[in-house]
Amino acid sequence: MRASFFITLFLILASLTPRLAGQPQPAAAQKLQRALRLADLYNWADAGPDFAEAERLFIAAGDQKHALYARLGVIRSNSEQHPLPETSVQLAKDLESLRRFPEMTHLCSPKMTRAI
Repeated sequence: MRASFFITLFLILASLTPRLAGQPQPAAAQKLQRALRLADLYNWADAGPDFAEAERLFIAAGDQKHALYARLGVIRSNSEQHPLPETSVQLAKDLESLRRFPEMTHLCSPKMTRAI
């Protein structure tokens, strides 16, 4: 179960990479892109601070959608430090929040959340 959780979260994050091109918050988008590159290398420990900074910058810019993307990375990068049930609950809440964005509803499907 733990492996499928991480694989699912990684796939969600990887699917977001193309959506960031041309966004109006270049510093936040750059932080998120860097974090995603580190995550591709399974370097979640180093990616965590960039995900957190990207989340903060997106929130400051009022970009809730991309802040949620970054938040998913924060959850994954910190998942080794928290109990799995706690991480799963937080992830479920954040995936539910993504439902507000119609172009992202495929990430919130029951099939996807069951895999987690």
